[in-house]
Amino acid sequence: MIKKLHIRNFQSHKDSRLIFSDGVNVIVGNSDSGKSAILRALNWVITNRPSGDSYISNWGGPTYVIVETEEGTVIRERGKKNRYIIDGIVDSAMGQSVPEPASKILNINSTNMQKQFDAPFLLSMTPGERGRFVNELINLDIIDRGTSNVKKQIREVDSQIKQFNEQLQSIENQLESFSELNDIEEKVKKLKILQKEFEHITIEADQLYTAINEIKKYESSLQKLSYVDAIELRVSKICDSWDRCLKIKQHRETLAGIVSKIDWDNECIAERQEMLNELEKQFKKLMPKVCPLCGK
Repeated sequence: MIKKLHIRNFQSHKDSRLIFSDGVNVIVGNSDSGKSAILRALNWVITNRPSGDSYISNWGGPTYVIVETEEGTVIRERGKKNRYIIDGIVDSAMGQSVPEPASKILNINSTNMQKQFDAPFLLSMTPGERGRFVNELINLDIIDRGTSNVKKQIREVDSQIKQFNEQLQSIENQLESFSELNDIEEKVKKLKILQKEFEHITIEADQLYTAINEIKKYESSLQKLSYVDAIELRVSKICDSWDRCLKIKQHRETLAGIVSKIDWDNECIAERQEMLNELEKQFKKLMPKVCPLCGK
């Protein structure tokens, strides 16, 4: 049973709240005062229809309808977010359908909704339509659909069993042609062993072939380098000559050092000889012929 209804920004309702009492509730008002809009808002929550946005008014903010029942609360919101909120749990992936938890809480379908200009309930229906409606009302259609589905599945299973039996018979006929299968299996095992040995030998042969090719390449390279021995002898002679040159260079440097030292010593001797001559001159000049000390 619906206890409260809150409508916001839906058609002529900016922010309307309705509280229902037990039993029959009657909504009265002047024409074009929003009575039908209340039913449309309720139907929007129950059926998720219409899917467009023609019902959204220009009051501003999101459009939502809150239906509070004894079993729970369902909120249908449309704005930046298009979603159902069932007892505080958000469901944004409903598409064109109504989330099952919301349907269980509301427990209302199109049978419970009667528009103003609809024909009298059941009276305008044909006998067949009334029968189908009653069957749907007491869930007989579920039994019919279930029986039909079971019969369909039985037929499908029988057809599959028949196909399987035919396949089994065909396989058995084919097996008769494989009476020598055990001998073939032994031969296959031996062939597998031989195949492994062959693969191993093939790998070794490839390795040997690769090694032979490498050896041939090295032999060809060695033949091209046959003149290396002669070059090595010449290089050895050049190295000996170079060693002799180094020794001669060292002796030359040593001799140059000795010569340089001799030249320097000669210069020193010449300088000292000049100093000695000068000192002798001074001595002779200062010293008399008779020593004033000893008289000699």
